[in-house]
Amino acid sequence: MLLPLFLLAFLIYLLFVLSTKPRAVADAEPEAFQLSLRGKGLLAGIVPALISVVMTSIFVIQRAATTVQFNAGSDAHMNAWSTWVDLWPLFLLLSLLNGIFSLIWMIASLLRKAERRSHGMAFASLALSTLALFTVASYFPSA
Repeated sequence: MLLPLFLLAFLIYLLFVLSTKPRAVADAEPEAFQLSLRGKGLLAGIVPALISVVMTSIFVIQRAATTVQFNAGSDAHMNAWSTWVDLWPLFLLLSLLNGIFSLIWMIASLLRKAERRSHGMAFASLALSTLALFTVASYFPSA
């Protein structure tokens, strides 16, 4: 149930990052900061993008289940389940680390005046990382 919500949240996050506009020249910060802000947003979205692509492939396109018994009788489903068993701990760890880095980014955006503009994107990255963590955890592979 969390996978469709996670995919929707990822698409909204991607649109949010790509819609970031550069500031006017009159602002105190150089235009290079705007590129780095969009770059930070895209960098923070790499792990959720990887997770969403793999989970969509395994559970939506291939229609595999998280329980091995539901995949019995189909070599393709068993291969998808085996792949998920191998990737699940890695994705759980990556989404946890991404969430920690997003939390650090959000705290830095609150404390540093130069980072105040990135507060919204940092919060969105933290929310997406948290949702990715819960989605991966809820798709625990069972035997």
